[in-house]
Amino acid sequence: MQPADLKVIQTKVKSVLRQYVFGLSYPDTWKEIRDELGGLFVNDRRIYDWMVVCDKTNNFSGTLRQGILYVDVALNGNDGSGFYYMTFRLKGLP
Repeated sequence: MQPADLKVIQTKVKSVLRQYVFGLSYPDTWKEIRDELGGLFVNDRRIYDWMVVCDKTNNFSGTLRQGILYVDVALNGNDGSGFYYMTFRLKGLP
């Protein structure tokens, strides 16, 4: 995976996550985010080895009260270069 590919992926992930900035952060929302990003990786970018973490393990009650949502993404480069890890932080209203 080339740096330009990662930049495109980051831009698309941010675009998907923007719609959740001012939403409520509940398990249903977390699942929706994981599902939507999974569709983006598989259907749009043809990346089949990925993981999105958006649950209580990276979104503690303290950060949620502050209106912050974390989404961690791991993607396999499919070219032997290993995994790429990205963390996205969304700040909405508390």
